[in-house]
Amino acid sequence: MRDIGQIFSGQKLTQATYERVEKRYLDVFRDIANMMSLSEVYLSSLEVFSSEVLMAYPFLEEGYSLTLDEALSCIQLMLREKIWCKLINPHLEFHYGYDYYAYLYFDWDKERVKAIIKKHQLFWEDRDSPYL
Repeated sequence: MRDIGQIFSGQKLTQATYERVEKRYLDVFRDIANMMSLSEVYLSSLEVFSSEVLMAYPFLEEGYSLTLDEALSCIQLMLREKIWCKLINPHLEFHYGYDYYAYLYFDWDKERVKAIIKKHQLFWEDRDSPYL
C-alpha cells in the first residue's frame, strides 16, 4: 500500500486501483483453493511488522491451521506489508515476494491454475521463488 500515490508508467496509483488488484489476488487464491478442495492451510515462516496486527488477528501464530477466510486475511495483510508468511498444505505452497509476485507451488493441473490466473486478469510466469 505504500505505493499508493506513486506514478507507474505515467499513471498515479490510486487507492481504488490498488484495491481492485488486491481483490484479484484474493480471488485467485480463493478459486485455486476451491478447485483443489483445500479446507485448510498452515501458517509458516511468519514475520509480523506491526504489533497491532497481532491483536486484530489472533490466529497469526506459526503452524496455525487457517480456514480459507483466515488465509485470505493473511494474503491481504501480506499485500499491505503488515506481515510476511507462507501458506502451506501438502498440495500447495503460497507466498508473496517483496516484488508483489505471488509464488505458487502445487501438485495440480498447471493449465487449470493458469486459467484461473488469466480469468482474474493477472499473469503467469514460470519462475522460482527467491524465498524458498
